[in-house]
Amino acid sequence: MTLNAVMNAHAQLEESRFVFTVGLLFSTKKQLLYCIADCGVGLKGSLKHAIVSEAKQVSTRACALNLTRPQFTSKGIQRGHQGVGLFITSELSQMNQGYLEIISGTQEYEQSDNTVMRIRGVAEWRGTMVHGAINLDKEFNYRQAMRLFSDPSKLSKDRFLVAHLHLNVYGERTLRTRELCEEIIRDLELSVERSPKIILDFTDIDEISQAFRGFLRQFVVNNKHVKIMIMVPPNADEELKEDLQELVELAAQNLDDD
Repeated sequence: MTLNAVMNAHAQLEESRFVFTVGLLFSTKKQLLYCIADCGVGLKGSLKHAIVSEAKQVSTRACALNLTRPQFTSKGIQRGHQGVGLFITSELSQMNQGYLEIISGTQEYEQSDNTVMRIRGVAEWRGTMVHGAINLDKEFNYRQAMRLFSDPSKLSKDRFLVAHLHLNVYGERTLRTRELCEEIIRDLELSVERSPKIILDFTDIDEISQAFRGFLRQFVVNNKHVKIMIMVPPNADEELKEDLQELVELAAQNLDDD
């Protein structure tokens, strides 16, 4: 029943598309590991045909951060239940203190119980793969998760202790265009709503614009109540290290204020 609830949320493809499902039960650990994968159009491809306008807008955006959020899903059978599966699976995983990973296209979304949420860029998966762990000795209430979907106002904002955002998720090694910089800041604002601690990981980033550095500086200043850590890649050139150093020192003041 537990695995079926998760499966029903995902593998809704016609027979012509490849889908596989695997479940492993470890009775001694009281844990079920599952994997559901397909080679369909992927999340962004699916969202291009979304009914909800907010979801359609996400399909043109770079970051997967929003894909499990209720505001990007549609309600009711006649509206197609767009995105409901990912939202419900995310909620069940948090409720159950389990693990969830979603890989689609070149992006990975990962959450560990309600402690860490991570977004990063990965090698391309043509379709969508969802895998995770369910603790059989902890709560797994599908109906409760559906009630949260019906009334998202009951969701807790501080849902993860840490949000770890790898800036390579945007598919660019150089963060320069205004549109991309504004997009990243919007995603960071969303992260602040969900987590009291943000990790910005610049691994695989070669260059940032001065304008983007200014945007980030203002973000840090505006969020004094949030712990913000800047991870500078060890192989960064001197120019990038210099650009990030001011942000590192500024963000450290947020930590010192606690």
